[in-house]
Amino acid sequence: TMSASVEVSTSGGVPESAMPVDLTQQANAAGEEAADEEAVEEELTEVTLVVTCGDGVYMTAEGCDDGNLDDGDGCDANCTVEAGYTCDNQVSFESTCSIPTEATIQFENGVTSYPSVDENSTLALVVERLGDNSTTCSVGFTTVDSDATANATRNNDYTPGNAPAASGDYESQAGTLFFDVGDTRMSISVKVLNDETYDGAADETFVVRLQDSDCALVGGGATLDAYVEIRDANPAPTAAPTAMPSSSPTTEGPTAAPSPVPTLSPTTSDPTAMPSLEPTSSPTELPTSSPTPLPSSFPSIACGDVTTRLTTFDDSSLEYVVTNRTSGDAVATGTTTWIAWLCLTQGCYELNATASGDWIMSAGDQRAVVATGSALVDFCVDASGDLVSFPA
Repeated sequence: TMSASVEVSTSGGVPESAMPVDLTQQANAAGEEAADEEAVEEELTEVTLVVTCGDGVYMTAEGCDDGNLDDGDGCDANCTVEAGYTCDNQVSFESTCSIPTEATIQFENGVTSYPSVDENSTLALVVERLGDNSTTCSVGFTTVDSDATANATRNNDYTPGNAPAASGDYESQAGTLFFDVGDTRMSISVKVLNDETYDGAADETFVVRLQDSDCALVGGGATLDAYVEIRDANPAPTAAPTAMPSSSPTTEGPTAAPSPVPTLSPTTSDPTAMPSLEPTSSPTELPTSSPTPLPSSFPSIACGDVTTRLTTFDDSSLEYVVTNRTSGDAVATGTTTWIAWLCLTQGCYELNATASGDWIMSAGDQRAVVATGSALVDFCVDASGDLVSFPA
């Protein structure tokens, strides 16, 4: 009778797909995945975050939202900032628009989002001065990584073996714009690169930041950010089924040699003595084979191509706790200095975040929350893990 005991050294679940499998099981799984690929794509549905112009709830898809559809008040009937106005926009709050009197710097027409910029292109971001232009004015600018990065070594989320990509997602820029007397418009050029790497289903984002201005920045802050979303030019890799192992062994097994029959050799001249049994040669030993060692590590498993994520800037630290609003249970906690994926099931949650700098919460191409420091956010996600609402 044999007995064995199992000691659990690490609590928690391990995805089945991250466990080692034999070749046959692995090949069958890959073959089924390739065969079902078309059916799976047909089952996918796209959920869009609803943005309503004129409801007084500004979202980043709008230029402004002052709670009405009137023209001539700084925010027109299409929720676009009107020429000569500046609008103070905070996500989920009503925009406040006015004509500045002092020299004020902003991105052209108050735009803070540049969606669907193609790879291998150059983006020109226009910066304008409103109000007083009778003096000189300067403003610094720099690019900041988000989930898009200028670093080729860091741009490896989807490369085989996490090797560096052919390039970063864009070329980093930094400098200063100088407005002379009477100047009202200047521009910043940023090259968006083709990294020759699939970057996932969601557009990646980086930030162009205005800072260190000796004129006022719209909104009254020390910095002003515009978000650039990159549309990937590289197709998703296709899964090819692994070849089935042959039913016949690739190495010929050893031939079993029978042990020789022992001979009867008398050990004494006494005819009454019993003979001893001595084999004339040692039996042939069959060779032993060592099992193939398991790999020391397995690829990390992502929780989905499009899901809610938290992203920090400039390597600032973000500590977060996500609580289910129905059960009161904490479902995600952690600390990150770049990206934290919130793999959430359908439902409503509360995010309690504490950060040392700027951060955003987003899903896919949605820019849901932009914040600095600590924030408490109520939000809901659908069955795909995408943001769908911000309940009161």
